[in-house]
Amino acid sequence: MKKPNEVIEAASPEVLSVINQVLKIHQEGKHYRNLPGDMERDFCDRIIKVIKDEVKV
Repeated sequence: MKKPNEVIEAASPEVLSVINQVLKIHQEGKHYRNLPGDMERDFCDRIIKVIKDEVKV
C-alpha cells in the first residue's frame, strides 16, 4: 500500500487540485477543538462538493 505522500506525488494536476482543496478545508477545521455536529457536517459537505464538482466519472 502506498503512503499518502507517494499518492500525492504521483497524482495528475487535476487530482492534485482536488487534494489541495480538500486539505485546505480540512486545515480550516483544525482551528476548532471540538466541532459541533452541524459545523462538522458543513465541512464534510464542502469536501464532498469539491470532489463531486471536480471529479467526472
